[in-house]
Amino acid sequence: MLQLVGLLAISWLLIWFLEKGNLTVLGLTPTASRLKYFAIFFIVSAIFSATTFLLRMHFVKEEYVFTKSLTASNVLLEIWYQFRTVLTEELLCRGALLYLLIKKIGQTKAVLISSLIFAVLHWINAGVWGDITQMIIVFGFTFAMGLLLAYSYARTFSLLIPFGIHFGWNLIQNYIFPETTTGNHIFILATPPPTVTISYVTFFIMILLPKVFVLLSDYLIIKQHKQVVLKLLIAFLFLLNIGYGQNQQISRLKGSKISTSKIDEVVKRQMDTANVQGLDLAILNDKKITFIKSYGFKNKVKNELLDTNSVLYFAAFCKAVIA
Repeated sequence: MLQLVGLLAISWLLIWFLEKGNLTVLGLTPTASRLKYFAIFFIVSAIFSATTFLLRMHFVKEEYVFTKSLTASNVLLEIWYQFRTVLTEELLCRGALLYLLIKKIGQTKAVLISSLIFAVLHWINAGVWGDITQMIIVFGFTFAMGLLLAYSYARTFSLLIPFGIHFGWNLIQNYIFPETTTGNHIFILATPPPTVTISYVTFFIMILLPKVFVLLSDYLIIKQHKQVVLKLLIAFLFLLNIGYGQNQQISRLKGSKISTSKIDEVVKRQMDTANVQGLDLAILNDKKITFIKSYGFKNKVKNELLDTNSVLYFAAFCKAVIA
């Protein structure tokens, strides 16, 4: 706790001395909007972080069991430890340092410097210094994650946003699913990891896919708002062969059935034929919405996709059709 208090005090002194400001520039005040986006980023990062271990269970047959010796105090203590660790890294790499760098040298250079510091710190903490292969692997992900975290602060000027991303990833990786058969964690390995032979493709899917998706999804949410997350989660589930609604059957007026994939095919063909830029479609069965989807663009010039939250103007053409 004293460590956090010290970092906050140093941050305040730097901001006040160099910019005559205060800690409000770090955006730590928990407003409703910030808390909402904190929750979104935390959940998205945690989901993709957990997928790392789900893939390992599938491909290399790792088995995890629930820790029987858990107590409420142990859980709270470990969550607080992860919370403190992540907040410390945020204050060091994205706090007053990043704010002052943005003011002095601009956003791009500031983000790069902050990310480099973040990657070097993880080199040291991971104990890989001198092992070139491990240094490249650790640097690659932590530098990319550093870019995302620094960009999220530069875009919002709130540390709660990078903190949500960082905390969601670390809590799963370091506490929920640790790489150990012992310890005060939620799950532990039932047995030491078995020795299995897998292809290079499988290995890279297992190791890289969750990392790529967490970086990409969080970046797009920051850049293009939260509706992007649903599309990315759907794409990710598809890559994992979980599927998303492709076999759902919709009832027609005459009683026959049509699949959602067939609806997509028909709609896209008709849009191409009629040169329709964007279209929202909702289908009701038994007075309930059973299918709703957006197609195309709401602004093709700006490459902005239409979504179900878009507000559209319409005219009552149905009167002429029914007549």
